[in-house]
Amino acid sequence: MRQWLLDRAAWIDAQFMRPPQITPSGGPVPSGTTVTLTSGSGEVYYTLDGTDPRVWSPAGGRASGDVSPSAIRYSPGLPIVLQQSLVLKARTLDRRNTYNPWSGLAKASYRVDAWQSSLRITELMYHPVDPDPCDAIAQEAYEYVR
Repeated sequence: MRQWLLDRAAWIDAQFMRPPQITPSGGPVPSGTTVTLTSGSGEVYYTLDGTDPRVWSPAGGRASGDVSPSAIRYSPGLPIVLQQSLVLKARTLDRRNTYNPWSGLAKASYRVDAWQSSLRITELMYHPVDPDPCDAIAQEAYEYVR
């Protein structure tokens, strides 16, 4: 029985395509970073605006199976070059798979040149002065986080 369950689980997993692999997987990156998408079979579609490459039906809230108008077909010879922060979403479409032609969704969020922010730390107060006992404000009104 145990072997049958293992074989059955492996068969069920084989009915679904794996999502495409996104390299690098996201996070802070310098401008000009190239992103590659790899998949076992089928065509990879991706979007750079954070929407799903597969069309969703607004009536039933279900996938229609069509390619979204904002989706771009990935060409392995043309890597994606990041110039700005964005959310990349990708799916593989294999029309030969009649059960479920779309893979799961792969998602990566990139922050381009995030370390070049305009935020500057100019002063750290590591040991503030104790409140003056003659101060008109009660000492309980002060909050010290240590």
